[in-house]
Amino acid sequence: MLKIGIIGCGYIAGKHVSTISRINGLQLNAVSDINHESMDRILVDYYRQLDKKRTVSRYVDYQALLADPTIDIVVVALLSGLHATVAKQAIKQGKHVILEKPVALSIKEADELLALSQKTGRKVLVCHQLRYRPLLQRLQEMVAEGDFGKPYFAVSSLRLHRSLAYYQNSNWKGTWDKDGGMLVNQGIHMVDQLLWTMGQVKSVYGELDKAIQTKDTEDIATGIIQFNSGGRGLIEANTITTPKNLGYQLTVFGDKGSFSIGGEQFNKLTHYYSEKQQDVDDLYALATDMDEHYYMYQDFMGAILDNRQPKVSLVEGKQALEAIFALYRAHRTKSPIDLPLKDFSTKEMGGK
Repeated sequence: MLKIGIIGCGYIAGKHVSTISRINGLQLNAVSDINHESMDRILVDYYRQLDKKRTVSRYVDYQALLADPTIDIVVVALLSGLHATVAKQAIKQGKHVILEKPVALSIKEADELLALSQKTGRKVLVCHQLRYRPLLQRLQEMVAEGDFGKPYFAVSSLRLHRSLAYYQNSNWKGTWDKDGGMLVNQGIHMVDQLLWTMGQVKSVYGELDKAIQTKDTEDIATGIIQFNSGGRGLIEANTITTPKNLGYQLTVFGDKGSFSIGGEQFNKLTHYYSEKQQDVDDLYALATDMDEHYYMYQDFMGAILDNRQPKVSLVEGKQALEAIFALYRAHRTKSPIDLPLKDFSTKEMGGK
């Protein structure tokens, strides 16, 4: 039995609690948050989903949770600016880590976390959970198998609604040093989809803007990505869509086929063609399965028990983050940025 502690009991923690309660071999042992009501709320949900109530420890100080010897896995789900710090502390206490995105808000922090994980052998999974959806996995297998030929161009879109109240209800959202920006918090999923499809990034150019002026960070972004393969990608993302989310879109163009998937839940296959034409009904059937957190936890259990890396390791998590950092720097310098980046911190964006 692998025992789990969750640090940060906000909205996303509820998804983790719901998943943990459904998996044999996992047990929630502790939660931590400075807000008692937040801990109460997610534990009510947890107890509701169990056959019988059991005791879960509560810690206002997350350091006490990290020192709890019963904990095998720590879920880091607090504010973005503390992700890397808390993950490093967890590893030093001998814990494996499930890390909400973003990995970090600087290249230095991401590199330190990766080095520590490699040195200690502690596993870290980054929550790019869309990679665990069966439809997306099947489409990526088809890309790798050449069903669409060579992928020359891909377009990725994110169109979400985040109101002024969303930022006003927190003292850290919309700040460069604690939040990191729209792209690293929301847009990173679609940047990751581009990289998963197209491979290693060669260079990035992009521009940012913001419609809500009472915060520091961007809420509009466009970027052009050149890949080592010779292919190109386009990312456009915003959180000013009114009155509600329009959702996500990924369209991939190869010399032997193309596909497009989108919708508010990113589960609508709106276009598909391949010279190796597959039964499209099989793909439509996969689209109904959106239990990505369940598959993500199953993968992490296997990674720990089999002593292997999870499908979305720190290496993959850093790659998407680095592409976004390059876009941020390109906006500041008004010129394309080559990868890899030696250094970058979202603090550099202050006032930009």
